[in-house]
Amino acid sequence: MTDRELLERIATKDTKAFDVLYDRYERLFYRWVYSRLNDYDAACDVTQNFWIAVWTSPTELQTNEQGSAKDYLLRNLTFRVLKHVQRETNRLEITDEKLFEQHVANLTYTHISEDIYVKEILQMMDVILNNLPPLTRRIYELRHVEHRSVKETAEALSISEKTVRNGLSSALSTFRQELNLMYETGHSDKLKTLLPLLIWLLGK
Repeated sequence: MTDRELLERIATKDTKAFDVLYDRYERLFYRWVYSRLNDYDAACDVTQNFWIAVWTSPTELQTNEQGSAKDYLLRNLTFRVLKHVQRETNRLEITDEKLFEQHVANLTYTHISEDIYVKEILQMMDVILNNLPPLTRRIYELRHVEHRSVKETAEALSISEKTVRNGLSSALSTFRQELNLMYETGHSDKLKTLLPLLIWLLGK
């Protein structure tokens, strides 16, 4: 069954459908969150709350034309990790001072309307991804979404490992430039506090 079909069944409180979706993505999603937070307990908390949201509000989750929800779910997780990082900023060791200069020290955790800000962030990321050259976009997806190694990505695309590294560097550079531009050109104050964190997160 497609993710869309599973989500429709989950909306009727079909526990078997939830188990199928959970088994399909649980390992990938946990590994993705843990790789960003490097904290077992934090990764468990973020992913557990995410799956609770999937169970309680499946109709709010989006799918693509093929019925897959993976991209949307991963980016929803990105937002949840951002909120966790924002809350824990004072206890995390952030080494990339350039990106956080004059921002992180002043961040305070606030409860943000997820319905509004998840959609806005996802729209931003979609625009940037869709404007990347096809090969660069696919390199980014394989490395950052599917968590394939440089070697695995190169083999999957029949390109050299150097091309993979250059493509990923180009994609991340574009993300940073576009998100910085969005930050500078003005968004809501709450969203602006998240953008520096998103820029940092995409580089991990």
